[in-house]
Amino acid sequence: TAKILTTAPDPTTPSLTYSITIPSTNTSTLNPSEDPPRGSGPIYLRLTAPTTMQWISLGQGPDMATANIFIVYAASATSVTLSPRSGGQGQPRYNPAANVTLLEGSGIVDGMMVAEVRCEDCWGSWPALPTGGGDGVGEGGETAWFWAYQLGAPLNSDDVGAELGMHDVKGEMVWDLREARFEVGTGDDELVEGSDPFI
Repeated sequence: TAKILTTAPDPTTPSLTYSITIPSTNTSTLNPSEDPPRGSGPIYLRLTAPTTMQWISLGQGPDMATANIFIVYAASATSVTLSPRSGGQGQPRYNPAANVTLLEGSGIVDGMMVAEVRCEDCWGSWPALPTGGGDGVGEGGETAWFWAYQLGAPLNSDDVGAELGMHDVKGEMVWDLREARFEVGTGDDELVEGSDPFI
């Protein structure tokens, strides 16, 4: 059973939640001394929100300008779009180099958007956009994240580069990743592409 860390950061909307879990097989490696320590292996995220929100986001790092950002909005009445973006000046831009996957458990059911995400390269900055790239997840311990949302009618768009309005609400939070691990045995095939620890 996955050990999932979940936060509902906005007391006015308890159905807005963010979750994370990380396989125990993930490893930490040290790049050359001028670089920060980086890990390897996938991380899993789950974002949920009512469809009264036009979009929601989760960002890695202390601020939007230097972050890897996951943005989720309605693609249709039953599906969602995941748009990985890099921070910088102005609106975060879609980053096609981000190695992220929207898992099968994602969609819209009973007025709730759900995005279950596997990220292969969240231990460091996503490449390609020189103005973007966060500090990554880091190995264990407390890590800084931020969240935001905009209220409004569903976008109903599968365009990962869709123009978005300014957030209505935003905030920051800290996750202790030691509370977000799930055990995977050596040689276990649980981490095959498409597996979903939230199910």
